[in-house]
Amino acid sequence: MADALKWYMTSIPDELVDIVSKSLNNFDEHFTPAVTTGGVTLDIRDSKTLWVDQSHWIMGLCWHYVMIANRENFLYDIDRFENGTVQYTSYDVGEYYNWHVDGDVTTCQEPLADSKERFIQRSTEKSRKLSFIMQLSSPEEYTGGEVQLQFNSNDTSFLPKQKGTIAVFDSRTLHRVKKVTSGRRKSLVGWIEGPRWR
Repeated sequence: MADALKWYMTSIPDELVDIVSKSLNNFDEHFTPAVTTGGVTLDIRDSKTLWVDQSHWIMGLCWHYVMIANRENFLYDIDRFENGTVQYTSYDVGEYYNWHVDGDVTTCQEPLADSKERFIQRSTEKSRKLSFIMQLSSPEEYTGGEVQLQFNSNDTSFLPKQKGTIAVFDSRTLHRVKKVTSGRRKSLVGWIEGPRWR
């Protein structure tokens, strides 16, 4: 049976993670308040985000680890980053993301009304199947901000805070980012899609 979570205490050198961070720092002035499906909803989420296009070289590194996790554990039918982007996220003091899931059956596109069009739509629907987080900040740079996953009422896990760690988990897993109490936490977050669950 597959685990809902797979993480890598990667051998990515700190110097390379610093290069990734420095490359992304050029975008920092474009951070905007994070939105959920309901817009900016501070009772759910308070952080800042921006989108990094799949043409950025970091996407290849992220895809490498996602594919290893999928091959070794999940074995899901996956084929792309959602919308060809990943999310660059920043949590400052007091910011958080309450309990949520990244994907379930409601994240699929709605079928069209016409029966012929409905068939075409269903053949191209995509579902979020895997989520990943790449830790860009080191544990010394902030306190709080732990990523906690809940698998059932008695089973939770905290992701490592080591810089460069990449965690891959089933998008249906309940998780949260606890409030940052000092410093700033940065990460890359992405969602991997595949054909709708059958």
